[in-house]
Amino acid sequence: CLKGVWGGVRGLQCHPSLPLVASCGLDRFLRLHHLGDGGLQHKVYLKSRLTCLLLSTQWDWEVRPPP
Repeated sequence: CLKGVWGGVRGLQCHPSLPLVASCGLDRFLRLHHLGDGGLQHKVYLKSRLTCLLLSTQWDWEVRPPP
């Protein structure tokens, strides 16, 4: 059971290497939960409704020029 979720959940995605799961719902919030206790780690309001999620192991999203 994920804590902090209100309403219907449209998408769930487990992180490939960390004990985290992301959920998005009809209330337009993206939530990150810890898999161990299901506690809410972070919550972000989004302007558009999400229908799916994709998590990456990449930490730095900036494009770096080749050396």
